Amino acid sequence: MRYDGKVLLETTQFEGLFQLDRLDRGQRTKYEPGTDTDLKSFFPLKSGQRVRAKFISEAEGRYGRLYVELDVKAAEELSIGPCKYAVLRIDRSQSHSAAPPRFIYTEFYAPDLKLILAREYRKADGRRELIKFDRIYTMRK
Repeated sequence: MRYDGKVLLETTQFEGLFQLDRLDRGQRTKYEPGTDTDLKSFFPLKSGQRVRAKFISEAEGRYGRLYVELDVKAAEELSIGPCKYAVLRIDRSQSHSAAPPRFIYTEFYAPDLKLILAREYRKADGRRELIKFDRIYTMRK
C-alpha cells in the first residue's frame, strides 16, 4: 500500500492468508510458523475445514506469539464490478497471548487468485459491514 509515493504497508503472505512479514510505516514484524505448523498441509482449503496455525512473532528484538484459527465456511460467488469470483467464506479468529483465539472478521478468499477480496466486520449493534475491492485489474508485463 502506497500513498504520495511512500510505502505505508507491505506484507509477504503465504497463499494470501497467513502473514509472514509485515512492514508497517517502517516497523517490521516477522511471523515464523511454529515447529508443529505446516502451512502447506492446509491447502487446498475445503468447506468445513478448520485450520489452526501457531506463529512466533519478532519485532525490534521483541518476541511474541500469534495463534490463528480459520473456520472455512461455504463456497460462494462474489461480484466485483462486472466480474464474479469463486470465494470461500472464512471466519478468522486470532490471539496474541495464551488466551483462546477470538473472532475478528470474515474473509472472502479467492483460492485461484490467492487473495482476500473482501472482509466482513460485525458491528457492536449487530450490523455487518462488507469492505471489498472496487476493481481488480490484470497486471501488464
